[in-house]
Amino acid sequence: QWLRQLIAASRAGYLELCSTVGQEVRVAVPGGEVSGRAEDVDEAGRLVVRTETGEERLGAGDVVHVRPEG
Repeated sequence: QWLRQLIAASRAGYLELCSTVGQEVRVAVPGGEVSGRAEDVDEAGRLVVRTETGEERLGAGDVVHVRPEG
């Protein structure tokens, strides 16, 4: 129980400081690329990206913030 509480508190603190969540991103992953909106970091530390086809949970990759055009 205490470990879950510690993980939840650490995750909340991380999300508060994370500049990636809420941004449009491109993530280079083995075998290709995932593009979409970074929505969360899950309990396992994976970046949650909402794509046109659904939700992707990425444990590793090179993240680039996509700047809006204009």
